[in-house]
Amino acid sequence: MTTVTQPAINARSLVGGGCILMNDFIAKSPRQLDLCLKLLYAENISFVVAVRENDKRKIEYLIRGQIDEHKYEKLLETYRILIS
Repeated sequence: MTTVTQPAINARSLVGGGCILMNDFIAKSPRQLDLCLKLLYAENISFVVAVRENDKRKIEYLIRGQIDEHKYEKLLETYRILIS
């Protein structure tokens, strides 16, 4: 069985009135990190970047931003196109 890894993780927590979500993007290389940060910066979205090691002992960058769900879906689609 093949597992497909998505570049984004599910929404984490509600902030404020319930309309803003903390959404995560995953970058698996410095190039992907650069593209993701430029995308979020261009949209004036505040974000936090964390570095972690995955199960295969490779570095991954977790980018968490405060985005409403509709905008997150649009940005996720754009991000997937950029990293492909």
